[in-house]
Amino acid sequence: MNRRGFIGGLAAATLAAPGKVGAQTGAETGIFAPDHPLQPAWAAWKAACLSPEGRVIDGFQQSASHSEGQGYGLTLAAMFGDAAAAAAIAAWTEANLALRDDALLA
Repeated sequence: MNRRGFIGGLAAATLAAPGKVGAQTGAETGIFAPDHPLQPAWAAWKAACLSPEGRVIDGFQQSASHSEGQGYGLTLAAMFGDAAAAAAIAAWTEANLALRDDALLA
């Protein structure tokens, strides 16, 4: 299994099995409940760093996008149970960073 397949599978499993992950905290999806104090921070991060298309924008790197940032965003989306953000990030990553023949993201 390559890294892309593993990350995508991990995100899908996290979002598809909310009872197993969320049961630890009482949340219905993700790790953090909808009323968790970090929810506003997630909303602020998305507003500052995530385009509507799913591109994670690194403002400290001349607004570049890279696999590390996409993976970070995908992890956060899974933790907060944000299936729409996870799907957008995964789709943008596959469309724009899956350019190499060796299955590594650009």
